[in-house]
Amino acid sequence: MGPTMVHLPDEVIVEILLRLPVKSLLRFRSVSKSWLSLISDPQFAKSHFELAYARTDRLIYLTASRVRSLDPEASFHDDYAIVRLNFPLELNFWLPTVGSCRGLLLFDNYPSLSLFVWNPSTGVHKQVPYPAIVVFPFLFGLGYDPSTDDYLIVIASYDLEGDFGSAHFQFFSLKTNSWKKIESDDFPYMNHMDETRAGALTNGAIHWLAFRHDICQDVIVVFDLTEKNLREMPLPDAYDILLDGCDFVVLGGFLCLCDNDGDTWVMKEYGVQSSWTRVDKVETPTSYFMPICHTKCGDTVGKDGRNGLLKFNHNGVLLEHREFCLDQHGCQVALYTESLLTLPLGEEGEDGQQ
Repeated sequence: MGPTMVHLPDEVIVEILLRLPVKSLLRFRSVSKSWLSLISDPQFAKSHFELAYARTDRLIYLTASRVRSLDPEASFHDDYAIVRLNFPLELNFWLPTVGSCRGLLLFDNYPSLSLFVWNPSTGVHKQVPYPAIVVFPFLFGLGYDPSTDDYLIVIASYDLEGDFGSAHFQFFSLKTNSWKKIESDDFPYMNHMDETRAGALTNGAIHWLAFRHDICQDVIVVFDLTEKNLREMPLPDAYDILLDGCDFVVLGGFLCLCDNDGDTWVMKEYGVQSSWTRVDKVETPTSYFMPICHTKCGDTVGKDGRNGLLKFNHNGVLLEHREFCLDQHGCQVALYTESLLTLPLGEEGEDGQQ
């Protein structure tokens, strides 16, 4: 007699599949029509994303010629941990990564005056035109509002027809497919840099470093994704880093202010100024270092200012440094979480395996 076929209850199959990585689930969609239907179900995608042990973080590495996905846990010299992705847009040096949220990445597609949302795990994507009144954008961000199950793209731009420093702040709802302006008499913030700033997403809000021109003071600008309003948070009292070379990153769940020379301040208790703590400076073999993420074992991965990545252990000892290309335009690197999550409405493109 041959082996007996074991039939598992549907609820057991669901529990097993929820614990598998996205890469495996995308392959298993071809097992049967019922599995295809289950894995493609938006509710299954949400449940899968909410299970912390099922999440896999990756680095998106984008140059003017190609887009690759890297495993931050693996060695930079392990080419098997590097996957080339099929990017749905024509590549050029005008494609900085300006946001990451729940597996979705936001790009500023400047040549077409549009923004581009893409899930690199599934291929789902959407192009969003700039709002009509945008002239020179300087702040961007992507976030999620759990109260409405909606993704928001936010953008601040200078108004050349207004007074000095006049600016607009707007957000786009992927669910309603429309832009909305924050109604206020004044948006008194300016950028420190010529390049646009991508906001740091944590605690249900997007954070930027900005300059208030009305009081000549550096501030943290915060956009609450549920309340849809702006507020400010305090910088460290004794910071002495050059803000032109600084930006926010989220490391280990904490909001961090980092400069490109290896100095880092960590906000240990969210929203509390006295909790800002300066950590030991990382000594790098390059003149530039901007952290991106922590690995599961506590190593720190960051950019070297050119086309390479660096990895340090928790004691600040350099573990790896690798240049990945010689592109004269440099590279853009961002952290994202693999997910099956899709866009609320108005999807373009097909959900497919990379």
